[in-house]
Amino acid sequence: MKKAGKSNILLLTLGALFLLCGALALTFAPAPRYSETENRMLADTPHPSLESLKDGSLAAALDLYAAERFPARSTARRLRAVMALAMGQREVRGVILCRDGSLARRIEVNDAIYAQNLAALTRLKAQWEQRGLTTKVAVVPRRIDVCGALLPSLYDQEADRAVWERLWGELPDALSLLDCTKDTYWYRTDHHWTANGAFFAYQALGKELGYLPHNDFEVTTLTDCFYGTSDAAAGIPLVSPDSICAYRFEGDRDYRVFRDGAQAELDGFYDLSKLATRDKYAVFLGGNCGVLEVDLGADDARPTLLLVRDSFSDSLIPFLARHFRIIAIDPRYRIPSLDALVERADSVLMLAGMQTLTTTAFFTPLLKQK
Repeated sequence: MKKAGKSNILLLTLGALFLLCGALALTFAPAPRYSETENRMLADTPHPSLESLKDGSLAAALDLYAAERFPARSTARRLRAVMALAMGQREVRGVILCRDGSLARRIEVNDAIYAQNLAALTRLKAQWEQRGLTTKVAVVPRRIDVCGALLPSLYDQEADRAVWERLWGELPDALSLLDCTKDTYWYRTDHHWTANGAFFAYQALGKELGYLPHNDFEVTTLTDCFYGTSDAAAGIPLVSPDSICAYRFEGDRDYRVFRDGAQAELDGFYDLSKLATRDKYAVFLGGNCGVLEVDLGADDARPTLLLVRDSFSDSLIPFLARHFRIIAIDPRYRIPSLDALVERADSVLMLAGMQTLTTTAFFTPLLKQK
């Protein structure tokens, strides 16, 4: 009995020391607030108050802070991923390790948000067509929709197919780019399509938007060490990096690019400074912004395309800009004078990823903007 009592005391002492060391580490040496690997801000330091103590929000904030700001967090995430794989799991934090070593995110569909986006697309399309604008809708598949042969044998794709059936039921004229299936069309570590995939979409959209695609591009590699959003979410070690390519063409430096009203300093359509950061996909046009405009100067008399888009269009715009003046808006940002932008357009393309439509209230904010 005495030995058992001593063992219990030792375990309690070690446990208390572990908790104390953890608390001291979180207090004096927490992980940085910004996670470069995940390209996001981690939990802020909780600020106690009597109200937060009463309603339980302080305890929730402390739990989140401890989980996200624990020292050596990146190393711990990778160890967790290794342990999951060693136990035979093929999925870590919602990211599936495919048979070829690439990554595909399993998307949890929010039915309410998806319904709101489909309703907003239908209303916006009707509104703009009533104003005489040819309006097209295109939806980009998730990588999990097009890499079925690479998924684990027991993975059930029925739920993934159901979201497309719902799209076609409510927007039968929507262009679904499900033929974008080649491995070279998708990054292995990111949810976006590659420049090759964007070129495929550019060719597919030609008939919808009334242009004959060009084919005089020179493909150049900008970097061969890109790790994207899927890699950041999973933390699986030893995954091979991606390459980012650009489709350059003669005269691409003659185009002007304006980001939220200010002219951007780019090499053609590319912000090469982004290659030195974790978010290397932002090399295309400098990344996200509210309103992006592309033209060939003040005297550019070509028709204007209003592009309502998410980040998939970053690598698509360099192709479309050869045929149109571009006004590209991202509904996640406040858009100044939406009606004025619509008045300048000759046609509209609403293009977003299925991941965006099923997880983010993306198009609905436009119904409230003027």
